[in-house]
Amino acid sequence: MAAGWLDLHLYGTIGRLTSTVFVLGCVATVLAVRRRGLLLVMLSTPLVPILAILIVVLAFTRHNPDTTVLLLSAAQPVVSHFPAIAGITALVAALGALRIFRPRRSTKDTEGRES
Repeated sequence: MAAGWLDLHLYGTIGRLTSTVFVLGCVATVLAVRRRGLLLVMLSTPLVPILAILIVVLAFTRHNPDTTVLLLSAAQPVVSHFPAIAGITALVAALGALRIFRPRRSTKDTEGRES
């Protein structure tokens, strides 16, 4: 959300800085989490940027009293980032599937290499 806030104040809209931070965070998360938690990371990937973008837009922009204008101004950055969100979700799903279906190294293999 800090990247979204910074993007909003520097460029007036949520853009590449937010997308870059989101990509790096998602890839780091899917590589760092235990295998047991991979499914949660893979499923929550599209929800995180949508909620973050909505929170940043609603919290840090001037509000118009008209509800329709407020909803459209909040939805516009989400819609414009949809291709990036879909691509990142596919990347995270592929990395997660690779980690799930890749055979684990046994401790015997690693002990044999150290000797």
